[in-house]
Amino acid sequence: MNIPDLNYPVPTHETWKHIDNTRLECYERCERRFFFKYVLGWRSTKPNKDLVWGEAVHRMLGHCDRRGWDEENRIIGVTLAQDYYQEHFDIIDEVDNAPKNRGQLEIVMNHYWNFYRREIESGKYNVLATEIAFRMKLPGGIVATGRLDRIDQDTDTYELIIREYKTAGKRLDDKSINQWQLSGQLAMYTTAILRKYPEHTISGAAVRHIVPYKTDTKTNFTDIPVSLDTESLLSWLQDVQFRVSQIIDDFRILGEPNGWKYCFARRKVNCYDFGRLCPWFDLCAKPLSPMEAYSEGPPRNCEVKFWDPTEEKTEEIWEL
Repeated sequence: MNIPDLNYPVPTHETWKHIDNTRLECYERCERRFFFKYVLGWRSTKPNKDLVWGEAVHRMLGHCDRRGWDEENRIIGVTLAQDYYQEHFDIIDEVDNAPKNRGQLEIVMNHYWNFYRREIESGKYNVLATEIAFRMKLPGGIVATGRLDRIDQDTDTYELIIREYKTAGKRLDDKSINQWQLSGQLAMYTTAILRKYPEHTISGAAVRHIVPYKTDTKTNFTDIPVSLDTESLLSWLQDVQFRVSQIIDDFRILGEPNGWKYCFARRKVNCYDFGRLCPWFDLCAKPLSPMEAYSEGPPRNCEVKFWDPTEEKTEEIWEL
């Protein structure tokens, strides 16, 4: 996005102009949280077990999606996942992190193979690509970035299907499943694939929801179908343009004399999210303006580390 060229009271960074679904959702939940994470680049130095374990599962399944689902590749996939997990957590963390720990990865692989073996061996779907990062130009000078997990092609109809792996801590109920119909992430991915494969029809997306249990007897798998038509994609684009305009306005105010007092507001109704307090809750509870918080420096156990999704591990990068 086109960030105004102003004299900002904080160091500027190249990633300010990046837009992806994670940033947009963060801004929607709380503008001040967006300021801490993506304007200042403050990130926790402690590994997040949910993110680490989720990435390990992605690497494990992604390897088999690319190389095959024979026993040897399943073993390699588990090893890759466990090695990645061990880069972030020690063996002493196994009990506290359960069920999202190193040992559970092999269990999930075995359960996944047993659950989806018939689909895999049927040859119903051909995996076209996995782990694809993309940069996509949108109207208004917006460049959206993202990373696709997997693209399948139906071998009968030749239609494309977006596969998205999601790990979670609990099963979805009938109501929470509906949230995916308004997913900005899936709308962004669908738009990117339409750009990349204009000659193909996209039948929809399928979110593969994976929930481990504190037992070696069960893993819950739920496939959530999502269909996005042209009107849905247009509505998503309008939402993105509106939200980006708000972000740019906050940057513009930040660059004005004393503007830091009036930008990136706290959204106090969202301090408690996903079962935990926002990591910046103590800073907001004082309360401090964005600049007053910045002057105190990153909180304890935080560092300055800006995030670019296109720098994550990928098999290829699309420029769209």
